[in-house]
Amino acid sequence: MCFSSHDASGRLDHADCPLVDVSREGVALICDRRVTVGSRCFVSYRTISHQPVHVGGVVKNVARIDAGRYRIGLLLDRHLQQDELKPAKARPGRAVSPVHHGRKLRGTDGVSGGVGEVSEASFQPNVREPSLGDGPDDYDLTPE
Repeated sequence: MCFSSHDASGRLDHADCPLVDVSREGVALICDRRVTVGSRCFVSYRTISHQPVHVGGVVKNVARIDAGRYRIGLLLDRHLQQDELKPAKARPGRAVSPVHHGRKLRGTDGVSGGVGEVSEASFQPNVREPSLGDGPDDYDLTPE
């Protein structure tokens, strides 16, 4: 999943980040850069049916996983449609996002592709189907 947010200098940073959790209202992903709670950002990806998805959101929580890795929870600007809840797996040679070309995440040693590199293939995203009682405030993207 391509995660787009502003870096400390104010420039827009696009990073290919592993998706951890997706629901109609939000997503959780792993990133190598801490972002500010309340900041605006965007996610872009392809579904298994090759449909491009680009949606904005607000950072609701950030949890440090280890040195240089953070789990970021986003509340999306709109509810995802049923088919948008099925992101395609990243494959070598194929862009994660149809909109942006993101950089690869830095490893825990601070070098892109280094020791401890985050691999999207190592994560199986948790896809949560909506229940009848779910409302826009009934989500929780905090680490379990």
